[in-house]
Amino acid sequence: MRPGWILALVLVAVFTTGCFTIMAPWQLDKSDTVAHRNDLIDHAFSTPAVSLDDVQAPGAMLDSDDEWREVTVRGRYLNDHEVQLRNRVSGVQSGDQLVTPFQVNGTETVTLVNRGSVGSEGSSSTDVAAPTGQATIHARLRTPETTTQFNPPRIADGELVAYSIDPGPLSDATGLALAPYYLELMPAQPGSLGEIALPSPDGLPHLSYGVQWLVFGVLAPLALVAAAWSSVKNPRSSTPAEPVAR
Repeated sequence: MRPGWILALVLVAVFTTGCFTIMAPWQLDKSDTVAHRNDLIDHAFSTPAVSLDDVQAPGAMLDSDDEWREVTVRGRYLNDHEVQLRNRVSGVQSGDQLVTPFQVNGTETVTLVNRGSVGSEGSSSTDVAAPTGQATIHARLRTPETTTQFNPPRIADGELVAYSIDPGPLSDATGLALAPYYLELMPAQPGSLGEIALPSPDGLPHLSYGVQWLVFGVLAPLALVAAAWSSVKNPRSSTPAEPVAR
């Protein structure tokens, strides 16, 4: 019951508890999330595209099980409210992407459409402008991203700039009542700037990390027990050593 051993016991207890209740569940949940996302993507690719109206009611939140569904929509791009999305990663490339609101025909629904990647100065070029007039597009349904308080939408060099596709803050920034989801444009569609890479399907690292944290949580108390047992079996002498005879 020395202070050093009490402190070691407390630290090991905190570490082990963190391993089992925070770190391991965090990584295992990520692994489950990746597996569920892969199932949704596989289902979307094996299911024919449907009209947006058949999947999504106007103004309703997107059901997470409907994410990645492929839909067709007819309407027109609202180029005057385009958003430049900064610092995005698509596959192995990083850069800016263009997000343009799309007015759905016959409804009041306006949804954001991620049209793909451009160069850091590409948003001012006419070759990346969305087509005017009516268009039918083929896209994937996506749930909103989250805007942090440190990176809200803002005006930079006369353009609306954002770091995430979050319809809430972007509704305020554009003055449009945006749908609470967004569309990710498929390649070779009107307004497309190329293919937007799908996320990596590999969830194995998260599973491995989760198992490692469980192992750490088991080894830490075992190491403390081993150290305590060694201290008991080989106690240090509390009496001063006798002087060596000369």
